[in-house]
Amino acid sequence: MESRKFDIPRRGEAAAVHDRVSRVKLTRVKEELAVEDDLLTETKGQVDGVEVHDLHYHSGRVTPGSIFVCIVGENADGHCFAQDAVEAGAAAVIVERTLQLPQGTPQLLVSDSRRAMAVTADLLYGHPTGKLLLIGVTGTSGKTTTTYLTRHLLEYYDRPTGLVGTVATIVGGKRLDSELTTPESADLQRLFRQMVDAGDQCAVMEASSHALSLARVLRCSYNIGIFTNLAPEHLDFHRTMDNYLEAKARLFSMLSGEGADNEPAAVVNADDPYSSTIVEGLDVRVVSYGIEEGEVRASDIRLHPDCSRFELHLPGEVPVSVEILLPGRFNVYNALAAAAACWWTGFSAPEISEALATAEPVPGRFEVVSGPQDDIVVIVDFAHTPDELENLLETVRDIAQERIIVAFGAGGDRDKTKRPVMGEIAHRLADWVVVTSDNPRSEDPQVIAEEVVDGMKDTENCEIRNDRADAVRRCIEVARSGDVVVLAGKGHETYQVFAEETVHYDDRQQARFFLRERRRRGGRTQDE
Repeated sequence: MESRKFDIPRRGEAAAVHDRVSRVKLTRVKEELAVEDDLLTETKGQVDGVEVHDLHYHSGRVTPGSIFVCIVGENADGHCFAQDAVEAGAAAVIVERTLQLPQGTPQLLVSDSRRAMAVTADLLYGHPTGKLLLIGVTGTSGKTTTTYLTRHLLEYYDRPTGLVGTVATIVGGKRLDSELTTPESADLQRLFRQMVDAGDQCAVMEASSHALSLARVLRCSYNIGIFTNLAPEHLDFHRTMDNYLEAKARLFSMLSGEGADNEPAAVVNADDPYSSTIVEGLDVRVVSYGIEEGEVRASDIRLHPDCSRFELHLPGEVPVSVEILLPGRFNVYNALAAAAACWWTGFSAPEISEALATAEPVPGRFEVVSGPQDDIVVIVDFAHTPDELENLLETVRDIAQERIIVAFGAGGDRDKTKRPVMGEIAHRLADWVVVTSDNPRSEDPQVIAEEVVDGMKDTENCEIRNDRADAVRRCIEVARSGDVVVLAGKGHETYQVFAEETVHYDDRQQARFFLRERRRRGGRTQDE
């Protein structure tokens, strides 16, 4: 079957100018909220004649003429700050309960402020996702790399593409820092509006399970959805795997052909057993990819320390050789996901092969921070789930000629069940394990570390060092020539979150510092 060609202007071609909606009547917002089932329940105050031009959920960012949305979060209730927002010039508030505000203040009462914010943001920013070819990527692992590879493929052939994800947000070719994998709906729709105004014609984004559950992506018009895989994660939030799977599946119920001259498609990992549930009942084209199964397949896979090579099979095309500068079987899956999505947009096998060969590694994803002058290899990776840690260490085991030394931890105030599981994996696949802190948040790092160690059969070749910088130092000092040191869990992150503060911290910086110290000592280990 031939791929479907989306009508995507190449960079440099004339693109339509989309004017941002500068002002909207509050009555129009009211009408839009009423369209959603059981969302708008009542209005208070003077609504007629009021115009709004923006919306915020943080009272400190309110500007005159904007709407303030009262969000009930884990640590704060936006209703408590509505008065501050009105005093700052908010023209109206969206609330879940009636508030005592200055007489006449318009209050739109809704059953769910998060849903209402998403609907309002989509309206105020002029339905921006309808003007983009929007690709959403969801799954437990691989989202970041898959979005990077997909964007690279589109950009390589002059398709201007924005990105929203864990490592960075890119708008009009300019890189911005990311705070959340998937931003709140107000921020997300604002970003999409900026992409349209900057000339982007496509957007690739990570759609986290939290975002799908909390309506952050409500009203996004997805043309292509990608499902990478599913493994236990975020069960502190979702409680059960069924709930977690249901959240991921919501992305595919949002597929539409709006914004592109083609039918939408669900791109799913045929080798993951959850894919059958993801696509069950979908009335869209399903494009499967995989190694064992799939329309888009990889064969003759050859894994190397610095790259992966395979033969790419696309429907109706002659197989082509592909090389990606990303080691590991899991990265072959990520490349296949990106290839399948771009094949559906109209790319051929030779085009995909050529573009993938030039894709650079993603920051903090199997990032090698040591150099040719070092006698050991140091790898930094974001792996922070059992599945990711196992994939990472198995990949390193395939390339390591000597020992594997790993440092990792587990986040505080998150799913505790994965801690001993990760301990067992590290103890089984590594030769020396240093259990350290990740983002302990409100928990005692020592307690977290002990729960990780509980999963190990014994504590031989294992130690706890809660100071993460000290753990990195220890790994590099005990390494012998030829060993591979793996620093897992932080990846691209440049901070650590504690109970009372968030401090600057970067595994890559620490590793480079202690590598310099090692070179100064002539590569000798502490034990020599």
